[in-house]
Amino acid sequence: MKLKDLLNDLELGRVYTDKDKPPFQVNEKKLTEGKVGSIYNMKKQIEDGTFEPDNPEVLIRGWGRLPLKHIERKVAKDLAELSKRAQKGGEANFKGLLNLLTKNDYVVEQAQAVVDVYKEMNSSQYKRAVTNYRKKRWLN
Repeated sequence: MKLKDLLNDLELGRVYTDKDKPPFQVNEKKLTEGKVGSIYNMKKQIEDGTFEPDNPEVLIRGWGRLPLKHIERKVAKDLAELSKRAQKGGEANFKGLLNLLTKNDYVVEQAQAVVDVYKEMNSSQYKRAVTNYRKKRWLN
């Protein structure tokens, strides 16, 4: 088999892993799926006695960590600002609004992180840890 024969069978724009295997394709949607936010280092905070069950520290993927209530206020403030801009009307305002919504999707990421954390807070493991933490603090 010559190199020329192999090149004739190849299709431009496809990535091949092996001649007998189908082209290697990456599903980009799966790469970005998953949890955006999670409770940060809960066990260590419980041991230190610095854990706040109603306002846990949230780790946002690609962003950093902030208290849950702070993220909620920030998302509400950013959405109110976007709403004011939309109410003003006009082409320039809507072009700027569209630019903010498409290129800076941090508001969506932060809102998704809040949803992820509340889902985690509703789990039986979290509730059990909070109950044990409160009992331990009450006894001491």
